[in-house]
Amino acid sequence: MASKLQLVAPQLYSYWTRGKGLARWAASPTPYRALLAALASEGVPPGQAKGLAANIYHSALGTWPGEHGGGHGH
Repeated sequence: MASKLQLVAPQLYSYWTRGKGLARWAASPTPYRALLAALASEGVPPGQAKGLAANIYHSALGTWPGEHGGGHGH
């Protein structure tokens, strides 16, 4: 039997990478920071927020936080 988290995780991930969830952070001048703040406001534990935010960011935008188009991390 799947846990409740296993059942809702794909839906939450989809929320943050599309539509209304994506709109909450992607258009910000600092989208990664905006996403971190949004995840924190929804109760994501601080120890999990940075990794989750990085994965969501990459999935939605196609680059990792800090790549700034050139992939050099600055």
